[in-house]
Amino acid sequence: VYFLGRRLVDLTNEQQKNEGDLRAGLTEARNQASTIANYRAQEIVLGLASLRLSRVIDTLMEIMRVNRNMQFFTTVYY
Repeated sequence: VYFLGRRLVDLTNEQQKNEGDLRAGLTEARNQASTIANYRAQEIVLGLASLRLSRVIDTLMEIMRVNRNMQFFTTVYY
């Protein structure tokens, strides 16, 4: 369990970082909305937001995989 759970700690930290990056990016886009519109940079901002969201989703999926594997191991082992 230790070897499987150790990966979970790193993933949780990564998830918090990715969620923070997403929130910060969305807040910055909201604050700079008029500038983004003036420079017609909506596609760039949308691409960055999509990338950040996909990182959050990918990390969440990996956390779920590790949790599933830990459950299989602990259920069968005990």
